[in-house]
Amino acid sequence: MNPADPSPVWEASLASLAATGRFAAKLAAAIDAVTAPSSTRRETLWIGLLGEVGAGKTTLTARLVPALQKLGWASDGPEEVASPTYAIEHNYLRGALLHADLYRLSDARLPQLSLLDTTARAALVEWPERIAAVNELLDVELQLEALSARGRMVRLVGKTPRGADLIRLLAG
Repeated sequence: MNPADPSPVWEASLASLAATGRFAAKLAAAIDAVTAPSSTRRETLWIGLLGEVGAGKTTLTARLVPALQKLGWASDGPEEVASPTYAIEHNYLRGALLHADLYRLSDARLPQLSLLDTTARAALVEWPERIAAVNELLDVELQLEALSARGRMVRLVGKTPRGADLIRLLAG
């Protein structure tokens, strides 16, 4: 994107887990459209998941996986989404969705991971700001903020033209 152009932004309040599920379905549809196999671009869509511990990053991912399944992303059945904090990364939907957590990593450990070599349609990366090479890949920053025990504020910022496309789809 042109540095002089403001980055597109989309915000919403998610008052409950049900609202998070509805947002996940809408986000899944936008991700599906932006990463469609018929698209001329086949590179991974990088989404940075930002927010404090407990903000709902893994909960959102757990709602997003079945929403993508409903849209036809291949799967071998129900998928149990787990926090990647200790495993570092999990692949879902036959490798089409990568979920990584960089909280415990440094730039020095990056070469030991397959993260940058992924062929996933989309990658959700928690704590992307901890590794500069990953942070630079982001198409979208998705910030979650806990407002209450169940309520969240979500804010997406497009960092690339593809990220802007995703936000336009969410807003439309």
